[in-house]
Amino acid sequence: MLSTVNEIVESIDVVNSSNGKVIKGRDCFRAFVMRHNRQWDKITNNENTEFNAFNISFFDQYGYEFAHYFRFLFNFFRFIDENEYAQKRHSRVLRSILSDYELILIFYNCNIGPGTNFRPFIEKYALFDNLPVSRLIDLEHLQYYPSSAFGGNSDYVKWESGNT
Repeated sequence: MLSTVNEIVESIDVVNSSNGKVIKGRDCFRAFVMRHNRQWDKITNNENTEFNAFNISFFDQYGYEFAHYFRFLFNFFRFIDENEYAQKRHSRVLRSILSDYELILIFYNCNIGPGTNFRPFIEKYALFDNLPVSRLIDLEHLQYYPSSAFGGNSDYVKWESGNT
């Protein structure tokens, strides 16, 4: 199943709208997060838009590019969850192969719409233990998830205690 995750990641491609260049594999997550952040910056410079409404609109428009990835990841965690022997060990291994940008994309996608079905696994398996919180659009977004989703993430602990 880990091989399948990697195959799915390697099969993803995104066209850079500014230069037409095709971005492939894990680099797509960085490009997608950058697109997400740029569009948020454009909107906030021009109007007073609520972030979750923006996020829903953004993923409705572009989420299809990663939908199969999210579905497989969700089902992989569901498989782990249904197999008591596999839970701790396999969830850690799966969590360890996710890049920073994958975690950011999961963070924002799973806070809205159908992505919220993934939340119980995020919380149970501390999926954001390695999330680079400084790369989020706003640290206040950390409140979207309970502390269980962050495990021992030291940046989250600092934020939660008010020391960021």
